[in-house]
Amino acid sequence: MKQRSILIDGAWRPATAVGSFRAVNPATGERLPDEYPISASLRRFSQLECYDNVRQDRLPAVLRDHNPNSKTWRLIDGQWTRGDVTV
Repeated sequence: MKQRSILIDGAWRPATAVGSFRAVNPATGERLPDEYPISASLRRFSQLECYDNVRQDRLPAVLRDHNPNSKTWRLIDGQWTRGDVTV
């Protein structure tokens, strides 16, 4: 297996092209856990920001054509309404 160098924190370190990954604390050399929980920021930044041309079943309930509780104000074609979207 060919070993290559990669730039991490401004220093070149050895890296291998292996399917597995082993994280090590560079300060102490101790091995870090193999799995990390998905952080809230990853969920936040990977969510949809724009809902143009999204299927109805993928939209949040308040953004679908049918207003679920008729209490939510929505701006549709420049008009504020609590009604359903008519196509």
